[in-house]
Amino acid sequence: MKTNLIKLTMLLALGLFVWSCDHDELSDQTSQDEEILLKRGNESNEGGSVYSALGSKYSKSAARNIFSKAMATAIASNPSVKELLVKEAGKKFNGDYEILYLMVKDAEVKGGKLSDVLQKSYMQNFREEIPRDFFSEEVLKADPYMTIYIDEIYFRSPELLSNPVTVAFEAAEIDDTKIEFYKGYNSKGQEVKVTEYTREDAIFGIKENERIVLVNKKTLRTINGNSINSILFFPPPTDPCDDLLNAIVALFTTAVITGNDFLIIQVMELNELYQCICLGDCDDPDTDGDGIPDNEDDCPNEVGPASNNGCPEAPGCVAPAGCDRTNRNDKDEIYKFKFSSCDAYQSTTNLFEGDREMRASVTYASLNTLTGVAETSTILKAGSFSKNTLRDANFWGTCQSTNWVTVNWETFTWDYCTYGEQAYVYWYEEDNPDTTASLSLGVTFTLGPVSIPISFTIPFANENDPLGGSLVQYCDEADGSGYQYNTGNINFYYRMEP
Repeated sequence: MKTNLIKLTMLLALGLFVWSCDHDELSDQTSQDEEILLKRGNESNEGGSVYSALGSKYSKSAARNIFSKAMATAIASNPSVKELLVKEAGKKFNGDYEILYLMVKDAEVKGGKLSDVLQKSYMQNFREEIPRDFFSEEVLKADPYMTIYIDEIYFRSPELLSNPVTVAFEAAEIDDTKIEFYKGYNSKGQEVKVTEYTREDAIFGIKENERIVLVNKKTLRTINGNSINSILFFPPPTDPCDDLLNAIVALFTTAVITGNDFLIIQVMELNELYQCICLGDCDDPDTDGDGIPDNEDDCPNEVGPASNNGCPEAPGCVAPAGCDRTNRNDKDEIYKFKFSSCDAYQSTTNLFEGDREMRASVTYASLNTLTGVAETSTILKAGSFSKNTLRDANFWGTCQSTNWVTVNWETFTWDYCTYGEQAYVYWYEEDNPDTTASLSLGVTFTLGPVSIPISFTIPFANENDPLGGSLVQYCDEADGSGYQYNTGNINFYYRMEP
């Protein structure tokens, strides 16, 4: 009965979520009825240039180069273009100050649609021949996730936006961490090199959006031809969640935020919703704090291991005397963290990023008393932090030192006789929320009298930045601020909740 109520509640929440999306400022844009012809297949890399899967003759970098020229000169001659971009970036539709071009290309500015104004600006200022529909159609075939980025310094100090705007872009072929400078164009359309924010110009960036997925709203397939089922991680056809899948797909085809012919899907949120409705992973109440939800705990008011259905086991294991965790029964938490150095911080950042998507996984193990096999549990923690929160810097962004950030990420109640002597905390910075990929890790845990090598995986896309991990010992200091650990890139305090 309890599970049914949870599912009903989540279905109602989904309906409200979709209704609210339908009335969001972003979704009020009228979607076109025509379907853009998609050529299926993965992105190609021909002659060192990166091409999208949609069949454009322009590489991503070539398209961004043309776009940067047109945008720089259009902003210089038409103030309403800058006003539109700043307004849309301020909405932070995916958490950063940036605008997916697909969503604003048909927005009205002085002189007509934004795409038409860019086309006219390019034709007036440059002699290169481009298709007549380059800014309305061709640029999206070449770079469908093209995004205009405006750094947060311009929202903290908007007077800086009165300066001439230089538009620079990230080349698709170069690793972000190895870029020495960005190619850009100033307000006169002249080519420049951009390495930092300056007082003379406002700098807008052109990059690829890595936090959303575009799905054709008629075929329900992604840019690369994958089914929407693979994006939402739904089960095989025989699963009883099929009806729910069909209902969600129907809602998305009519009501979710749309940009022209594509649905724009925030993958992580939908995956969490599915896990709750179809897998029952809804963070159920855990009265005794033993890590076992009350609906699965035979002794909900007494702490006990999962191997004994949440009930206390008969004495047979004694925790070490004098350890903080032996004396108390509170949950553990990641108290605070910081980058260990400016080099570590800069290895995960580039000029055209805003919030840092920091993640930590906490893995612990127990020994199955029936099979003798070690079983692992992993808790994923995440947060988005601005550049200024993570590092102490001068006004223009150069890292001088790094700052401690308090997070209080709750993890698990560490019972020595169940989980042994170690837990493992691994850090990474997320650049792509593609949870279909994973990273395999291996550590050796001490469980009772034996040391057991354990392998486990965490969601990890190729674009994400690994920041290393540390073993946490049961008898390390856990009161007060806890014990400080260093992965090489991240310093963090791990402790019991005060």
